[in-house]
Amino acid sequence: MDLIEVVYAYAFPLLWLLRSVLPKKIARIWLLPLMVALNLSLVVFSFALAKEMYSLYQLAKSFGFQLSLQSLKAVEWSWWLIVLRNSLTVLLPLLFLKRTIAKGIGLSAVMLGLFWWDVIASLFLHNPIRFPKDEAVNWITAMNYGSFMVGLLGLLYLFRYYGNKE
Repeated sequence: MDLIEVVYAYAFPLLWLLRSVLPKKIARIWLLPLMVALNLSLVVFSFALAKEMYSLYQLAKSFGFQLSLQSLKAVEWSWWLIVLRNSLTVLLPLLFLKRTIAKGIGLSAVMLGLFWWDVIASLFLHNPIRFPKDEAVNWITAMNYGSFMVGLLGLLYLFRYYGNKE
């Protein structure tokens, strides 16, 4: 599922640039469905990330860690920024299920900011820059993601073709 974050962080700005450069008809036919499919892939990423976080919570609970108000007050403030980022990364993609938001650019820009959080923060904190998941991606994962995107585009086509005929 990390590949969804990486592809979104690098491909969405490129599609956004192409959408502003190409004629509107070409951009509407070719690029808008890709952008909507990328936004909908974030919904799947959101569910996978929520499941991962819940599994981590269960692991901590099995080791005997207790979550209380005193333990939350003892957490350093910089960790709260990470908690905020992860919470927004899980919750905001659910808004992409609404069609008008999925076609818009506002929430997509917020999600790009969340995925590039480390790069933006390192510019202000003078830390070494870490790009989103810059380790090597294997080809099998990339092919699985490609077939996932083809499935999402097919699903979008079916919704458009067989959807509401009002």
